[in-house]
Amino acid sequence: MPRPAFTAKYRLYGQWKKAQSSNSSYFKQIEKLHKIFPDKSLKQLREIKKTYILPSKKGISGLSPAEAEKRKIGFHIIRKMQPTAKSKGMTLREAVKDYNLNNHFDKKIRENEVIEAMGDYIRKGKNGRYEFNPRGKLELKHGIYSNGEYRVVTISKEKERKIVKEYQTDLQKVLHGHPGMTREKFYAKYNGKTIKDAKGKRVELEADVIKIREDMNRRGDNYVVTVSGP
Repeated sequence: MPRPAFTAKYRLYGQWKKAQSSNSSYFKQIEKLHKIFPDKSLKQLREIKKTYILPSKKGISGLSPAEAEKRKIGFHIIRKMQPTAKSKGMTLREAVKDYNLNNHFDKKIRENEVIEAMGDYIRKGKNGRYEFNPRGKLELKHGIYSNGEYRVVTISKEKERKIVKEYQTDLQKVLHGHPGMTREKFYAKYNGKTIKDAKGKRVELEADVIKIREDMNRRGDNYVVTVSGP
């Protein structure tokens, strides 16, 4: 079934787009909605615009289960897009394809769904392709240890997320006897270290591995539990 005409004057969205001012807030809103609902006409997008709230604009508690799942998958996608010392990172299309090929038991996801879920964590680069934005802001829950016990915190900034990821990695190394991260080194690195949660509240990371082990024993854990979803 052919896609309906975008407007009476412009059959295709691209034709309509060229005739608009790209700086207007109206155009930017329609452009975002078109990426999410590429089969809708302009009239339909205007109707959606009246009530629709982008999932990326919602706090974690306001997400539906489906939106929460897409946000969780979205973070897996953007990790593949992040440049490293050895790689420039995948494009959005490559990352989505890689995820869908290698996650056989999870629901598949489309590019427009990632854009919808991740908001400004994904931006268009100079070459016109979507790329990872390290200044993106989006709430997600993470597991840490603080004041001698395991707790889940909601974080919205990538800066804090990087600290938590490194903390979790280093803690795994200590618990598994990795020679590069001893109990003493872990304590020296994280003693007094704090992160900010989504509300701006400071949360101190537990640096005493003995206290962490005691809490794990109380709860019957054999490993560090990490949380990356609502």
